[in-house]
Amino acid sequence: MTHLLGVVQALKELKLDDKVILVNYSGTGKAMNDYIGNHINMVALTTSTAIGMMQKHNAIFNASGSDYPKKQAKKLGTVPNAKTLGLTPYEPPRFFAMHPDTPDAQVKIMSEKLGALLKAKPVKKLIGKLGEVITYLPQDVAKVEYQKVLKLARDNISLLK
Repeated sequence: MTHLLGVVQALKELKLDDKVILVNYSGTGKAMNDYIGNHINMVALTTSTAIGMMQKHNAIFNASGSDYPKKQAKKLGTVPNAKTLGLTPYEPPRFFAMHPDTPDAQVKIMSEKLGALLKAKPVKKLIGKLGEVITYLPQDVAKVEYQKVLKLARDNISLLK
């Protein structure tokens, strides 16, 4: 659902949310089957999945405020991001969860270690080969962004069929 929320945000700002039927899928595979089978007209995807689809399909826009890295942009073509279109960028944090009883100090340490790991050259290289973009946010920033995602989900849950 997190990818679909970026689409919901854009459609509302463009005043098109009442012109589209949004369908939430339990996984990318099911959504892709319906998209390829022409049962739905658009699909919200991760960067690597979108790259695989670009041979026969078009990317319309990137719901975030970041441009794709050069390697991905070369494969995707010119795809405007939400910020360049004058829309509110959708920047959901990727989930890194710890047990709710874990002390905040320990969560902070793990967040810092994860951030350092994601900066390591071999990790960056591997994730790049997978076609994905690292979107790490430190724990304190991610916590704030997650609250924004929850609000957006609550405000728009009625649009999801």
